[in-house]
Amino acid sequence: MKTIFNNKRKTKIAIVAFLTLLFVWFCTEDSYADSRTLTEFGVAGPNHKFDRGYSLYVTQRWNNKWNVGLGLLSEMEYYDQTVSNNMVLFGQRLVYGPGIFKDVGLGIGVAYLGNTSVTNGSHLNYMLSMEYFKIRKGIIPDYIVYRHMSNAGTKRPNPGIDAISIGYAFGK
Repeated sequence: MKTIFNNKRKTKIAIVAFLTLLFVWFCTEDSYADSRTLTEFGVAGPNHKFDRGYSLYVTQRWNNKWNVGLGLLSEMEYYDQTVSNNMVLFGQRLVYGPGIFKDVGLGIGVAYLGNTSVTNGSHLNYMLSMEYFKIRKGIIPDYIVYRHMSNAGTKRPNPGIDAISIGYAFGK
């Protein structure tokens, strides 16, 4: 259990702030029916190295509260080591903010990575996400999402994988 808390002070503060905001938004969320299939493309890489690979995700969202998806991560470089292609299967609980933050969503869930590597030492990981979601017409993307996958230090190595993507929504 000690390794979970073996992070830099700024990282601990960021995690506590994210979880606090997530809890507050869970307590104030509105409920409305909406189901969509989402497709997104972006860049991915080991923690703090966004320019090292690519990501492609297809997800299904129910009631803007649950998100289940499948992702592919391209080969990435982590310092002097190559991280092979990877498959991600994930499920998340989503919540959107109140008032002016109604288009900003936070998510927490679990992710299964097909391959372990120097970036994620285990198959089972946590997934945190933050997104801006607004349906638009035309070629403008409907949302932008940042995802972080990590095993929370339960097994080493664990720098984690970050992905930032833009996406399009299909459905209602």
